[in-house]
Amino acid sequence: MLLLLACAPLRDWPVVDGDGVVPEERVSVTPSTLDFGDVSVNSLGSITLSITVSNLGSTEVTVTNHDEPVGSEGFVVEAEPLLTLAAGASVELAVRYAPTTEEQSSALLRVNPGGDVVRLAGSGHAPVAEVGAATVEPTVLGCTGVGEVAVANTGTETLDLSDASVDGSDFTVTGWEANVAPGDFTLVELAFTPGGGGNRGGTLTLSTNDPLRPAVAVSLEGLGYEGERVTEQFEYRPTQPTDIMFLVEPGTFGGDPRLAPALDAYVAALTATNVDFQVTALSTQSPCPSDDPAFATASSTHLGALRVLDRAFDDADGSYDGDLLDLALAAMAQTLDGGCLENFRRAHANLDVVLVADTSPSRDPELQAESLADLLTDPAGLRLSALVPRGGDECPAAAEAYASLAQAYGGVVGDTCDDDWVDVFEGFAQLPAIEAAVVFALAEAPVVDTLDVTVDGAPFTSWTYDAGTNSVTFVAQTAPSLGAAVEITYVLAVACD
Repeated sequence: MLLLLACAPLRDWPVVDGDGVVPEERVSVTPSTLDFGDVSVNSLGSITLSITVSNLGSTEVTVTNHDEPVGSEGFVVEAEPLLTLAAGASVELAVRYAPTTEEQSSALLRVNPGGDVVRLAGSGHAPVAEVGAATVEPTVLGCTGVGEVAVANTGTETLDLSDASVDGSDFTVTGWEANVAPGDFTLVELAFTPGGGGNRGGTLTLSTNDPLRPAVAVSLEGLGYEGERVTEQFEYRPTQPTDIMFLVEPGTFGGDPRLAPALDAYVAALTATNVDFQVTALSTQSPCPSDDPAFATASSTHLGALRVLDRAFDDADGSYDGDLLDLALAAMAQTLDGGCLENFRRAHANLDVVLVADTSPSRDPELQAESLADLLTDPAGLRLSALVPRGGDECPAAAEAYASLAQAYGGVVGDTCDDDWVDVFEGFAQLPAIEAAVVFALAEAPVVDTLDVTVDGAPFTSWTYDAGTNSVTFVAQTAPSLGAAVEITYVLAVACD
């Protein structure tokens, strides 16, 4: 007997009842299978079923393993690790299935003593986001390239992309499908505008209803590089020029010592005004200049402009004395093709007329001025100025009608009786306020962000770009010096295609 005890495995000593039957120390579990069916992770979350554990023996037993399913992790038995059952007693245990993603789940629950097995099965359903790597095309600096990130739904429920955002200034999200059906995919579309050369990085963050991946971070990388650069050269000239006529009754002015410094001051002031001008001077002898060139321009030398002005003052009186506005109308006829002043009048140029007279007009100058204004092309403006005797002890007033006309047409009035004419001639040079914006039409379409403008080699920033006319415009308030060298460089927009 002792030998048998020593060799037998340790177990509960059997108790024999009155009939000589050894009761089993075992439990039974029903049902033998729990099938939880389909469980939506996002909608249901979990399902709970139950099993019944019964003590079939005639003695109290301690039940083990009833809380330890072996297999998928989604099953949980809500019970204490050790369970004591009196003989003939039974207990109902809750078994919960809580899948975390799209999965087929199974497990075995073995209950001791007796070794009954309960098979557990369930099917979890959820959206599953499978996110690919980002693809971004190399992009010319100043251009905007594209990129994309593929997002597939390998689950059995609709994948919701509630948000897509990026950090950094080089990338932006341009679009995506908010809902992706099971088995389908979408592309999160990106715009890539490199802020510099080389590899440019960022991070795309997607917000999803995938229970395992509510936030997905995707690394972004794109190459920025310099495209073909174009340089165009221009000269600064205002867009609304002014044509100037000096009309002179020369009899009393030739050789006047006040004239030379006054004309010198006039030319100096005129060339400093940033206005694209052309100037001619005509005496009462003829509506044609007495020699060549017929007129000076803003590109003429200081001395050349003085020579054009001087000649009218040095002439003798002519047939237009007392009728300077008739001389103006006759000169306008000479600006047509084949005339001696051909090319002097320019379309849409302002007309500035300076009347230098010592006699009163023989006809009504207001009507003649209106006829002159009618010849101009809108929106060109007409200004009349006058240098006439205004009165003094040794200088009686004359030609006051010209002075009144000049005041009506916004001009400057000077007095030939003054000792110094410099101030009034500088006033003649102050032309009417005009829209002095200068427009430079570009030969090619630029990448706007790459436009770079210099004036005489120095950076210049007071400009705007108009895509409709493909032109760069300088604003009048910050105009550079007349004739300044303008250089505009840019990357060809074709590089963005």
